[in-house]
Amino acid sequence: MNEEFARSTVVFHGKAIRERTNGAITFEVAEAWKGVASGKIDVQISTMWMPIQRGEAYLVYAAEKNGVLAAHLCGRTALWELGRADTASFPAPSVTLKGSSSAPWSLTGIGAILSLVVAVLLACFMMARRDPKQK
Repeated sequence: MNEEFARSTVVFHGKAIRERTNGAITFEVAEAWKGVASGKIDVQISTMWMPIQRGEAYLVYAAEKNGVLAAHLCGRTALWELGRADTASFPAPSVTLKGSSSAPWSLTGIGAILSLVVAVLLACFMMARRDPKQK
């Protein structure tokens, strides 16, 4: 996998959002480790060896060929759930866009802490209101 990372112009995690008339797939980028500077990118992917479904997230490795980004034939481009293990050996993402799948982790943590605080406060309130004769 490090070899494919090294020979790729772009490496990113993104959701397939549409197929263009030229056969390229437009991806909405969630995280990028190499070569991506914007939120959307078009990549030629041979759907003969890998069907791409709109709405699904992928880990994409692609290189520029004649001015067009193309996924490596028989490469490691895969559904995100199958390819995400590759990212353990990657450097930190160079781009993490708002609303990406990385962002909810921090929001989930904050939500869990806030929920815990509210639960503790509610328990304290309920105990304070309890009739002292029942103790």
